[in-house]
Amino acid sequence: MPATVEHPEYVLPNNAAESDRLDFQHILLTRTFEGLHRAPLDTSKPLRVLDIGCGTGNWAIDFAKQSPQSQVIAFDVQEKGDWATAPSNCTFKVADLETDETWSSLGDFDFIHGRFIVIGVRDWHALLKRCHAHLLPGGFVEVQEFCMPCKSLDSKDEETSKFIAWSNSMVSVGNQIKLKLQIMNDMPDLMKAAGIQGVDLKEFRMLTGPWMEDEEGKVLGRMGQQNLVQGMYGFGETLHTKILGWSGEKYQGWVDGIRKEMLEDGLRTWLPVKGMSKWTYEGREETYAPQYLPICLIRKS
Repeated sequence: MPATVEHPEYVLPNNAAESDRLDFQHILLTRTFEGLHRAPLDTSKPLRVLDIGCGTGNWAIDFAKQSPQSQVIAFDVQEKGDWATAPSNCTFKVADLETDETWSSLGDFDFIHGRFIVIGVRDWHALLKRCHAHLLPGGFVEVQEFCMPCKSLDSKDEETSKFIAWSNSMVSVGNQIKLKLQIMNDMPDLMKAAGIQGVDLKEFRMLTGPWMEDEEGKVLGRMGQQNLVQGMYGFGETLHTKILGWSGEKYQGWVDGIRKEMLEDGLRTWLPVKGMSKWTYEGREETYAPQYLPICLIRKS
């Protein structure tokens, strides 16, 4: 039986279907970012790399394969079967990213990476401080994160779309258990509180349907749509059944209607993904210009 650690109100499923979706999402995001990271790393040198909230571990495994001279450590609250396929320079741990016990034994790193981890974080201020404390001089932290609710080009959808209503409900219910799915709106203030100044917040789009005119946009839109259609039930089941008291049948019926709308109604919607493109730490200013989805990128002087 896979190992786990206790995490309050952990809301995602741990099953084969979710693992398959995470594998697909990894392909989607790697294609979107045109690589595993946007930080200007010198991968010709041996690096110590940490992946927090690693899920199936595909990002960590791929990085370890691309940089065999580096040492990669990754952890998540639930063990995944794919971890067994890791190369010798990649180590996985079952651990909670929000405990001092986890971080006390890790050491310091040249690069700390976290992607779509908002679902498992309750205290972002503490997480940012821990990340910075465990960076080697010149090291980077890179966080790629979405920001609900979803948006539409058509203003009427804000009032009539089941999909938009679902994403609004996710935000509202998440707030009841300190799960802040809009946290990227607050990230400039959080980073300033951690000593990082000059933050420039930008918003980009993770498409949720093939409505763009260019072919690459259509492909990424189809992939983004498939990722949400596959994962929608698992994303919100715990929040709506355990927090709101819905029956599983009620939630399933709602999701079925949302999936039908997404696939048949031609919604021009997207999931906002926000991040910082400029920052200053201890008087040192850096700039960064991502092409697609943005990141929160911190460099230690």
